[in-house]
Amino acid sequence: MLITDEKDAEIIRNSIIEGKDEAIIDIITQRTYHQICKISNTFNKIYNKDLISELKKFFFDKDNLEDICISLVTNSIENDCNNLHKAIKSIPKDLETITEILSTRSSLIIKQINEKYKELFKYEGKDLIQGIECSFSDFIKSILISLLTVKRSENNYPNYDECKNYAEKLKLENINQWTKEDSFFAKIFTQNSPMEISYISKIYQKLTGFTILEGINNKLNDNDVKIFLKNFIFTILSPSEYFATKLNKAIKRKNDKIITRILVSRHDVDMEEIKHCYFQLYGKELSKELKDIYSGLYYKVINKLVGI
Repeated sequence: MLITDEKDAEIIRNSIIEGKDEAIIDIITQRTYHQICKISNTFNKIYNKDLISELKKFFFDKDNLEDICISLVTNSIENDCNNLHKAIKSIPKDLETITEILSTRSSLIIKQINEKYKELFKYEGKDLIQGIECSFSDFIKSILISLLTVKRSENNYPNYDECKNYAEKLKLENINQWTKEDSFFAKIFTQNSPMEISYISKIYQKLTGFTILEGINNKLNDNDVKIFLKNFIFTILSPSEYFATKLNKAIKRKNDKIITRILVSRHDVDMEEIKHCYFQLYGKELSKELKDIYSGLYYKVINKLVGI
């Protein structure tokens, strides 16, 4: 049977009226965001109602479904903005979430996040950069603002000689100097592509006998900066492994919000790699871990996002 926007909109509308969760879940977990946008526009046109508003009412306080289902039908840029805003406003500030988002998004997406954030939260009179400026110490702030304002290289074919030159310069810069705002370290990790940084890091290890993460862990005294840098570098060098470890921690604590954020943001990016890393690290299938703590419709949604 040919699936059309009109048919999907009709199924969603009838399911809302009849109180049928599963048909709605099947659609929003099996369509791309581009397809959902078309369904939403069709829904609004035919029924003169806003799809997201209708789904918010339908899933309100319903088996943990509201957050994850609304996130799935919301633009990914807007989801990032909302998560960044919550992280900045939380007490204490959720630096790990901010770092995760800013260091795993492309330059184009970062630009869109900046623009959308300003639009969404204009009533506060602060854009994203101003929000971060008011929230963190000088070095951490400088890294985050560089991620927001400096266009990171997208080069997937690094020049070996150039990377070697960077690694040699990094070796000459004392590790404790890395935490200065104008450090060569900061330049490397905010301006180069993940592939270039990976090359630089491997060459650095050959030159020094230890990894960049080991150097940070063993040499830095400021614990807050140490934790920040370890997360920052981890997300760049091995994002799939980072998300696997974060999911494991969230599963142990049954932290629905973190699980929802990661599954929604990564299900169509690198979920297969995350599942592989999860099994390699913990000897267990991610889907099985999730099934041990969730059931019902909420599990059905996350099961589809994990891609079983």
